[in-house]
Amino acid sequence: MVEAQQGVSTFLSFGTKSVKPGILEELLIGRREDVNLLTKFVNEIAQDGLNHQVIVVGQRGMGKTHILRVLYQRSQVFLKDKKLKIAYFSEEEYGIAGYLDFLIRVLNAFIRWNEEDRETLNLQMDGLRETHPNRQIEAAEKAILDYIGDRPLLILAENFDDILEALGKEGQSKLRSFLYRHSRTSIIATAQALSPDLGREDRPFYGFFTTIYLKKLNYEDSLELIRHLAEIEKQTNVLEHLKRKGKAQVRAIHELVKGNHRLLVTFYEFLKADTLAALSTIFIKTLNDLKPYYETFIRYLPPQQQKILHYLALEKMAQNGTEIGKHCFIDSKTLSKQLSELQRRKLIDAIPDPYDKRNKLYDISEPLLRISIEIGEHKEGISALFIDFLALYYSFDELQTQKARFLYLYKCETDPQRKQELYYDLEARGKAISLKAHLEANKKESRALREMRENHKQGDYRAVLILAEEMPDSERNGEFYYYLGYSQNKFKEFKKSIEAFQKSIEFEPDYYGTWYSLGVVFNNKEETEKAIEAFQKVIELKPNQHPAWNNLGAIFEKKGEIQKAIEAYRRSIDTGVNFIKNEKWLPREDVLEMVSETILFILQNSKILTIKEIQDLEKIIEQGYEMPKELQTLYRYLQIFRRFVLQKEEKAIYELPKEQREFFI
Repeated sequence: MVEAQQGVSTFLSFGTKSVKPGILEELLIGRREDVNLLTKFVNEIAQDGLNHQVIVVGQRGMGKTHILRVLYQRSQVFLKDKKLKIAYFSEEEYGIAGYLDFLIRVLNAFIRWNEEDRETLNLQMDGLRETHPNRQIEAAEKAILDYIGDRPLLILAENFDDILEALGKEGQSKLRSFLYRHSRTSIIATAQALSPDLGREDRPFYGFFTTIYLKKLNYEDSLELIRHLAEIEKQTNVLEHLKRKGKAQVRAIHELVKGNHRLLVTFYEFLKADTLAALSTIFIKTLNDLKPYYETFIRYLPPQQQKILHYLALEKMAQNGTEIGKHCFIDSKTLSKQLSELQRRKLIDAIPDPYDKRNKLYDISEPLLRISIEIGEHKEGISALFIDFLALYYSFDELQTQKARFLYLYKCETDPQRKQELYYDLEARGKAISLKAHLEANKKESRALREMRENHKQGDYRAVLILAEEMPDSERNGEFYYYLGYSQNKFKEFKKSIEAFQKSIEFEPDYYGTWYSLGVVFNNKEETEKAIEAFQKVIELKPNQHPAWNNLGAIFEKKGEIQKAIEAYRRSIDTGVNFIKNEKWLPREDVLEMVSETILFILQNSKILTIKEIQDLEKIIEQGYEMPKELQTLYRYLQIFRRFVLQKEEKAIYELPKEQREFFI
């Protein structure tokens, strides 16, 4: 295998589809829970007759291809047992111009991954090419259905946001119709950003997909990934290094690449280097190697968005909209739209202007994207990002030693070119020392915020309010206002709490926890419309938030909007499973109590429940919640409702105690 010959760089240059499955399983650092959940979905598709429509969202290099490859490998048992058919798309499906192209990609995927059926499928494709254009869609659908027979079909696709955009509204409608008519078809797909079409009520796939957002690796995960890479390559010197100062250097790499899987693999090469004497050369070479990777971020963007990214990269500091528009020659109306689109694509961040909170500043999200653009403009000198890297990578003493060494070499050197190179290294160490001192000072200044965080965790909200009064304005950020608003709500200071949460949102508009807390306060004040807006924002940011769905259901129930309440409550039941396992900020007993009350409400108010819907609820309790004692009575009610009310099995009612029969009569 190539990875044995060429080392870890293979993971980037060849892609995960060329790597042994065992190695891919080993490297599921920070992704194992996500893959296990998707594997559970595949099991239910193949064995239990359930459908799952899922989109996994994450930026480039966050392991989406890796996830689908492992999922496909884990699904082999169902393919061998003829319980499932899988259409595993290519990483980049170019040339999709409509619904017919999508169907052809499904057939191509069958051909690519099923050697024993390839000849038959190729003959069907030949027949499809000879079919009259007016009947090709019908013929392609028939070819797919004939091939899968009575087995469920699972489509695994990457860059699904691009596919949806290529399909357009008409193509999406046709695909949605196909999925409705042939209900044993599931899609598990990945995307760099959630398609706007999924959030529009007038589009076919509105509310159709469950969304899983990939998180960036934390430092501990980054260290574990680097350790696994060293073990795979049998780099004993690196493993020993990681037991000592290598941990601090991994932290520096982690800070630089912001927990991105693919970039961690690339910068792992720093730890393998025999010498770091020419670190700037290694650093620039690594970035030059990454330049083509980052160019794909912007190559296919509209020209105006390219101009904005180019300007922000070279400015090095966040800029307001007025300056961006002026330097890029873009009018304000067009600029607003382009900035919104770049934010949606996770290429830029919008942050409040510290001097005028009514305005926003915009900056590039990925630091390495900035430096990759910078490299194309400036061929000489030390970049600001290299200074950041040095400050994080080395201790004060190491930087001082390096500075002294480069100063000595600079004084002794006679060759002009080499002398200039040594001057760059000397200057870089001096700037890195200054930056490190500044970073250490900032850490000390944030002591009060750390104390607020600790008291918040311990539930000492009075202490949080006392600390908040002492906090200087310069240290007040989104986190500070969140703790302040949360504590004020606990003491029923609702107006102050709302103001604090709104200030927190100005700093961090995409943190779902603040929106949820704001919704709770509005609900406490009986400002239901504002509460609904806040909880809907939570769901927009994090669709699987069980408490937000449950609160929406309760509000709609109180307003008498029963159908909306039922829809929200159903989503709360579905999302409660993962919430109990992964979130844990509400006690398990509280979640189960909410689920219990929710199911009762649905049974009492839904006049259109079907046998399948009841069976789905039964299956969630059996498998998702693993039949806890808190839900056993409700599970029994569901069974009796299905048998007595829907299936007209008269004797079923007598399996309940007399006092419980009134519920069904």
